[in-house]
Amino acid sequence: MKYLPAKSLWIFLFLSLLQANSLLAQKADFTYTASPGNLCTPVTLTLKNTSTGTPLSYNWDFGDGRTSHDANPQVTFTSGGPVKITLEAVYKVTGGTTTSTYWRDLVVGTTPVVNFSADVTKSCKVFTANFTDATPGAASRTWDFGDGTVITTSNAYTPHQYTRAGKYDVTLTVTNSNGCTGTLKKAAYIDISLPEIVMSDPQAGCVPFNAVFNATSTNGISDPVISWAWNFGDGNTSSTNSGSTTHVYTQTGTYNVAVTVTTQNQCVVTTTFDKFVHAGNPPSNVSFTVSPNSTCVGDPVRLLANASFADTYTWDFGDGETATGSNNDIRHTFNANGTLTVKMKAGSNGCFTNAPSATVNVTGPVSKFSAVRDCSDKSKFIFTNNSIGTSVNSTYQWDFGDNSPLVNTRDAVHNYTTPGNYTVRLTIGEIGNNCSHSSFQTVYYFRADFTAGVNTICRSSKATYEVLNVPLGLVASYSWRFGDGEVFTTTNQTYIKTWATAGSFDNQLTIHYKDPAYCDDIVYKPADITIMAPQADFTTGPVTCAGQPVSFINTTITSPNIPIADWYWDLGNGQTSTAKTPPGMKYTTSGGQAIKLVITDARNCRDSVSKIIIIHPTPVVTASASQPKICEGNSVNLNALSDGTVQWLTSSTISCVFCNDAVATPLVNTRYRVQASNVHGCTVLDSVDVAVVPKVNLSVSNDTFACYGSSCN
Repeated sequence: MKYLPAKSLWIFLFLSLLQANSLLAQKADFTYTASPGNLCTPVTLTLKNTSTGTPLSYNWDFGDGRTSHDANPQVTFTSGGPVKITLEAVYKVTGGTTTSTYWRDLVVGTTPVVNFSADVTKSCKVFTANFTDATPGAASRTWDFGDGTVITTSNAYTPHQYTRAGKYDVTLTVTNSNGCTGTLKKAAYIDISLPEIVMSDPQAGCVPFNAVFNATSTNGISDPVISWAWNFGDGNTSSTNSGSTTHVYTQTGTYNVAVTVTTQNQCVVTTTFDKFVHAGNPPSNVSFTVSPNSTCVGDPVRLLANASFADTYTWDFGDGETATGSNNDIRHTFNANGTLTVKMKAGSNGCFTNAPSATVNVTGPVSKFSAVRDCSDKSKFIFTNNSIGTSVNSTYQWDFGDNSPLVNTRDAVHNYTTPGNYTVRLTIGEIGNNCSHSSFQTVYYFRADFTAGVNTICRSSKATYEVLNVPLGLVASYSWRFGDGEVFTTTNQTYIKTWATAGSFDNQLTIHYKDPAYCDDIVYKPADITIMAPQADFTTGPVTCAGQPVSFINTTITSPNIPIADWYWDLGNGQTSTAKTPPGMKYTTSGGQAIKLVITDARNCRDSVSKIIIIHPTPVVTASASQPKICEGNSVNLNALSDGTVQWLTSSTISCVFCNDAVATPLVNTRYRVQASNVHGCTVLDSVDVAVVPKVNLSVSNDTFACYGSSCN
């Protein structure tokens, strides 16, 4: 048996240990940081490669189809669940390559999608609501019931008592077993609406007085009334199935009436109507006098009432007018002619006694007229005389209230030159009679208009439209018709509109009036407003590959002659830019990437666009040679380690171009460049240098003999 010499054995052991240590030094490893730190979706992981040795390449697999060859990639997870992140490091060893794999199993927490309900959300009385949380995977719940009460519990079922009427927002914040939190707020979710009771007009009469009551009850939750309880204020009560009843008051006095309703949901509400019933005894010795009892239309006449124990007097003057008050001595001007019958009744706490009627002889014409605005000329008013009791001897005098000359025709037409409110007077007289009468009306001359105060605004901005010059009391409604197709009718003189579309727009306002004497005004304004809007947009270069710069092409369209003053790019992964066109941005991970561009022009008009761009995986390639240096005339084996399609770009002196393994026979020092590509058009380059040692040409002459001490050539 032969044994290795001791020296050879030591060399063998040294080489084995060296190779083992080399393998131990080639190990894949990584760490990560998460934002947010609780790993709740959406979560972004920044991976730090801590592999030992000098790997040729890195292959990351994020477990959802996304990959990366970057040394320190960043990846965002938007869905919860188990995640396995795997790093494969490729190392060069004698005779080829080897790989080291390291992975980490993580659990990405799903942010809760909160959902809850209550058994009762609407009621006519205070109640206890039983809330149920239906959020999957909830571990802890914080309820804000909207009435100042906040509790935290692990129970999915939570009761809460509401003690006051009102509408309450309810907010639930849920934390699941992963520590992820979600919140849901339901506005005005709890509605406690008490019934509202409304009574008809107060009652008054003489004892015994049979009062008639009519009441209605409404609430906001459609809870009908099933019973009515009445307290008449005189010690008597009653119950009915409807809101109508009667009651006889036998004693004089003023009574408060209370009405209690019970609804189908057993809500009970009481409303008291103060001093609702007046019952009294009739006044005695009731009479009145008229002085003078013969007068002209429009002249004052004194009416003096007399009564015992009266506190109220009600008059019917016979000319279509009435009056009620506590004063027994009044003046009245009659606006009708002829023999008019005047009536009066005196009352005591709602109980009245009629006085004998009296007559008054009223002579002379009664001035009346109507005014209509001309629809074709809004400054022109047409006055029509509608006076009563005129004759061929009647005289007319028009005063239009604008210091213009008086007009003496029966009817009149007048044009106003200055907008304003004018009091028009028509005085009717009669030849041979001292009686005359005047009537008055106010007419309004105005030029209807509207304005937004601006003629150019940015898209998505608000314009406040104001109606100008129109007396508010005349208007029934305003109808707006905007150039973008919006139509809106309102009774408000102000309308705030949001313009969502760019362009130049005609606008129109139609004003409808309560009085038919004023025909509608139509105000039309062509090209009334211009809506400015730059249009943000961008595309990317033809290829978007992980780990390689992605180029952005700004295709924004500006408003005419309005340059963009500010650019803001959100390029994802926390990267931003304020350049018109940002520099190429590298994305270490394949998959979808959200990009947003916000622009602001010189008029401060803004627009934005958001897009998801697809980052394709990039192949990896590592070039190597079996020998870094060869002798001239010799060959060397080349290898391209890649997961893509390989092409040797240095094609001279090489055995094949589209292959991973090639044989090269360089004549001089040569750098062999190789490219790897994939179906997405992503490419990557690498190279390897081969040094060539030239051949040595050695020539030797024939043998020469010489004696010791002699010289030779």
